[in-house]
Amino acid sequence: MINYTTMAINISEEVQKKLLFPPLQKIDPNAPNEARDNEAIHFPVTQAAVVTALAGLYKMTRNTAGATRLLLNGQTDSWLEDVYGDNLGKTISHVAEFSHWGRAEVEKLVRLSADAALIIVHEQLGEKIEPDALKDFMSSQRDSILVYIPAQLQLGEMLHDTTLDDNTNKMEGPVSSLMHKIENIFSEDK
Repeated sequence: MINYTTMAINISEEVQKKLLFPPLQKIDPNAPNEARDNEAIHFPVTQAAVVTALAGLYKMTRNTAGATRLLLNGQTDSWLEDVYGDNLGKTISHVAEFSHWGRAEVEKLVRLSADAALIIVHEQLGEKIEPDALKDFMSSQRDSILVYIPAQLQLGEMLHDTTLDDNTNKMEGPVSSLMHKIENIFSEDK
């Protein structure tokens, strides 16, 4: 069995590179709200698209049924509708407003990011990909996704998972890493 937590991949950065998007910017969890609000003016739509897709992918893999659905249907399926539900349109509109881009362009970028993420997952997990392996892999990627999600996107609210918007989840360092590992264990089937 492969230990996916030790794989040297950051799915957020891999999606960014595969799509030739500008480098992602980490969100400073200690910045005051005013600084983050000003930062939103220059926040790249490509990063918003990547984190919107990856937050959905992470959420979809929190249970075996979601992971199985992703493996069976893959790119050709509109799993974003399943994971975001009635909030997908609202999420796309919110990302468009946040990044100062058109809704149609944002939706296209989110779907491209979602497709790229699934390709990367299949490349990383290989031929023996199974729902539990996908769940484990995405659990190991949680922290590398969270550090790029600005709270203003409110993806946690849209996905009914407030931990995604909580700035304490974006902190890095040895103590924070240990706490995130413990949190990942307890959040497995949420």
